This record gives sequence, structure tokens and C-alpha cells, in this order.
Amino acid sequence: MSYILLFFLSWAVFYLFIDFERMPELYPSGLLSSTLGIWTDLIMIRFKLWDYNGAPLDALSIPLVLDFSIYPVVAMLYVQYFPHRKPILRKTVYILFWVLPAIFLEWIYLMRGEMQHHKWWSLWLSFISDWIIYAILIGAYMIVRNHLKQNQAR
Repeated sequence: MSYILLFFLSWAVFYLFIDFERMPELYPSGLLSSTLGIWTDLIMIRFKLWDYNGAPLDALSIPLVLDFSIYPVVAMLYVQYFPHRKPILRKTVYILFWVLPAIFLEWIYLMRGEMQHHKWWSLWLSFISDWIIYAILIGAYMIVRNHLKQNQAR
């Protein structure tokens, strides 16, 4: 049930902190994160690397709640506040600022028995994959932002 609370909380945070004027450049990041979430759900189902307990409907209800709530919200807020013109150390700390809470939340779900890792999956692999996902998000955001700037210049 905490996943349902997370759904509503993430959208409340979205409405409080998102810059709606920048939605054309932020929205694709949300779509990409939802797509990546769906891909990881398919990997989860196919290889049974992790799963969730407490789903009110079926095994896919919790991943889909996450795919269409916290993932797109976090992605859009992440790229909105990314320190583009700062040194690499500042960017690294910024990414760590977003990765650590995600890993902490996963750890809480593991401790509460709401999520289980299987086979060779671990929090360390989640940590590494989160870094990769955040790098993909910022790379895709830069492409979209540059494309929008080029179209505005025409």
C-alpha cells in the first residue's frame, strides 16, 4: 500500500516544484523514464531478478504505479535542476544527491519485505544502474533542449 501513497506524494511534489513553463523540454525526460521503467519491468518478469509484495491486483500493478508516478516525476525534477554550467564535481555530487535517496528507498522496501532481490541482483547493482539511468536522462534531456533551441532560432 505504500506504493499508492508514493504515487500521490510524487505527483504532489511535481505540482509544487516543477517549472511548467519548461514542460516542453522536461516532458520527454518523464516519458523516457517511464519507458525505461517498463523495460526494467519486462526484465524483472523475464529473469526474476526482483519482485514486489503487496500488490493489490497482480505482480505488475506496483511496477506500473512506479512507472507512471515517481519515475517520470523524479526524472523531470532531476533534469530541471541539473547544474549544467557547473564543474564536473558539482554534477557528480548532484547525481549522487538523486541516486542515494533512490537506493535508500529500495533498501527500506527490502527491509519491510515489500521488495525482494533474487539471483545475482543486489543494491550495488541498483546503485550502478541508477547512475547509468541518470546519465541517460541528462544526455537525452540535452539532446531535446538543443533541438528545441535550434527550432526556436529558426
